[in-house]
Amino acid sequence: MNLRFHKNVLAKVKNTINRVRQTQVTKISQTDYLVKMNIAPLMGRRDAAYDRVEALLADKLFNYPDTQRKKIYETAVKLLDTVLKDSREILVALDNENRIEQEKSFICFLELLHSIIKAAGNLVDYELSLYNTRVRSINSWAVSLKASCARRMTLSATVK
Repeated sequence: MNLRFHKNVLAKVKNTINRVRQTQVTKISQTDYLVKMNIAPLMGRRDAAYDRVEALLADKLFNYPDTQRKKIYETAVKLLDTVLKDSREILVALDNENRIEQEKSFICFLELLHSIIKAAGNLVDYELSLYNTRVRSINSWAVSLKASCARRMTLSATVK
């Protein structure tokens, strides 16, 4: 075999390896581009869900019965879960430092709002359980009072 032949083969192999490396780099940047393409739909879905939460909570909640108010809080919490998930996905795709800080601040606000609404739903649960306990105790008191009155009437009828 010829020495020149070996040099040509080695040069072709090196060129091929360099091309593969270059295409791997461009594939990574294409992936980044595809991730960035998802920012607009994610922001649209996030904003729509957040607007719906605002509309639910802007209504006069205390005009509704407790059970319906509880459902409103549950719906708002589920929507905020979606908003938080989409916001975290948007954060991954951002590359501007100012925009990343703004998004992190917004996520902190959303987490706070999520926990407040969840706490409000838990308070409604507690209120309902207290009300049900009170109703049961009043009912049992009324039953015992009725039985006591019936015994008195029976005793007074037998005494006469």
